[in-house]
Amino acid sequence: MTWMRETHNAIRDWGFKALSLPGVDASKVDFGGASVFYDLLCRGADPEEFLLARNRMMTDLGNDFRAAVAAKAGLQARLRQVERERKALLGTKTRLAAVENSASYRLGRAMTWPARKAWGGVKCLRDNGLRYTAKHLAGKVARRLGARNVKW
Repeated sequence: MTWMRETHNAIRDWGFKALSLPGVDASKVDFGGASVFYDLLCRGADPEEFLLARNRMMTDLGNDFRAAVAAKAGLQARLRQVERERKALLGTKTRLAAVENSASYRLGRAMTWPARKAWGGVKCLRDNGLRYTAKHLAGKVARRLGARNVKW
């Protein structure tokens, strides 16, 4: 029974020393498995019970470690996939920029500009009415000519 009392006193003293260190917030201190052993001491458990508790704790720690390793492997695989997709997106953006800078694309846009503007005007007239469309058109023309205080 003396070994139990000595262990009990050692755990208690260690806890008090840890809590008395400068900058230690007692509400955030985690003694981990020590509380299980402390409870066993308080109940007057025999050494076999201590060993069983220790083995259970080690098994739990091993299971937690294996789960963490598996999660890390999954995250690494996802990171590799994201990197591959980022490279593919960069290649697609590069090809799009090359198409938009080509002479044929710019010539086609210039040739279809009047038709696109006319169709936009027809949609604005249909959606917003003649009064709004006329104000909007006048404002765009005025801004193109350099007017600064145009609200439309």
